[in-house]
Amino acid sequence: MQSVGVQLFQKIIVGVFDNQKQVKAELASCKQVHPEAKHVTEIIDHRISNIPSDFVGTFILEESYYSHTNGQYEVKPLFFKVSPHGPYDIYLQSVIIPDHLDKSKVVNSNVDLHFDYTNLIVNDKFGKALYHNMGDYFIVNHLANFGPGLTFNLIETLTKDQLQVMELLKKDGTPITTYSSPILYDRIS
Repeated sequence: MQSVGVQLFQKIIVGVFDNQKQVKAELASCKQVHPEAKHVTEIIDHRISNIPSDFVGTFILEESYYSHTNGQYEVKPLFFKVSPHGPYDIYLQSVIIPDHLDKSKVVNSNVDLHFDYTNLIVNDKFGKALYHNMGDYFIVNHLANFGPGLTFNLIETLTKDQLQVMELLKKDGTPITTYSSPILYDRIS
């Protein structure tokens, strides 16, 4: 049985989200700051063999699509392990997508996508992001050291209807991320 926190996190994070309202408002004010973005997230436990019987978390696959203001289009599949931290909070860990997989085929609609739990490798650079359960939503402010002078700060507020996501990448203290406020993803399904 999953913890209350893992169950709530699943209800919040699974679905399709985009920031079309945010981008339309920015365009109406003649200054687009954020990329057009979309997340498609599903639980993928059924695609993972050899999960130990005592494993109490879950796995999710997040497809992320970005159309940047400079015209660049980016697709990022993100694979996460979610585990309880007490009854209400959760840990999120990034799982490395194996090199032999074509990243364009690491999507929830690929019925042939399969992983073996015994071969999964957690991304130690990302670390464990602790999401605090605030009753009916989660917050996180997670700092990861990605290498010499490179830091990644993940700041999120996740509710049933909206994901507020700020991913701040810095090199030697200088922001690389081109915007300084969160992307506002609204649930579309």
